[in-house]
Amino acid sequence: MLALTVPGRLWVSDWEANALTPNGKPVASQLQTQDRTALRISQGTSGMAPGDPGSGGLPLYQAVKLASKQPAAPARSTLARLGPEYYLFGSPGSSACAAAAKANGTTPIQGEHCLLSGPDTSVENLHYGLPAGVSASESQVLTVPQGTVVLQAANPSATDQIKPTSPDAQFYVLKDNLAILLHDITNPRQSTDSGGSPEVEFGFTSKGQNEFSSVTKQIAHRGAEVSLGSQALDQHFAVALDNQLITVPSIDYKVYPDGITGSGGADITGGFTTRTARETATLLRDGVLEVTLTPRR
Repeated sequence: MLALTVPGRLWVSDWEANALTPNGKPVASQLQTQDRTALRISQGTSGMAPGDPGSGGLPLYQAVKLASKQPAAPARSTLARLGPEYYLFGSPGSSACAAAAKANGTTPIQGEHCLLSGPDTSVENLHYGLPAGVSASESQVLTVPQGTVVLQAANPSATDQIKPTSPDAQFYVLKDNLAILLHDITNPRQSTDSGGSPEVEFGFTSKGQNEFSSVTKQIAHRGAEVSLGSQALDQHFAVALDNQLITVPSIDYKVYPDGITGSGGADITGGFTTRTARETATLLRDGVLEVTLTPRR
């Protein structure tokens, strides 16, 4: 076996301020007008929390198409990804989609484009990921510009993991605005919550504590502003690892009217196995994930 490290990417940000509805506008800007799609992404549905499948997410092709229409953002330290990201899709009903479904052990979705390769930071690399027997000429390239991210909906649980190629997978499009940077997180470690489920806990540097306090204050204040009468619309922040949402926790503006100080650190819970919690703690500590390769015999 061979162990190596690969870059990882943690994404922590204001959910409603950055999540986009299909019209390309942020959710937060549409809550006071009671836009139904914005409310669904913000508040979830009965039985489905914000960021889960069924709470306003889109099929992958539709999400990437929406993301590809967003303007490129200038480089800055609060971007999780510098440069564009590329996807290769096959047309609905095509032989390329049939080949991809066979390779993934799934069934082609009627009337839907299928992912053939990606995401990747290079079009050339995409071609190496094509299913056997599929050529680049059978595919469509979509480019997600710098400043926009496509995140898969959170997995329902640690034992119910949805593959990106699954017909049940859904995705969200967000502006790429990091609220907390990796170097402002301290002492990350894998732990367990009060129910015995794996979680990741960590502290903050003084700068990180200020960042966390600032973003949660902004989220709490917005919750008070957009709530109407007895309708409390708690707002949220999102935590994602690479292109996968982990959790979208709420800030109860009635309990924390000015946000959370972060003096006691923070926990990330939701859909972790012991292994993925350990990997996330490693990413928070080192900025990389360890991958073990087992050579074929």
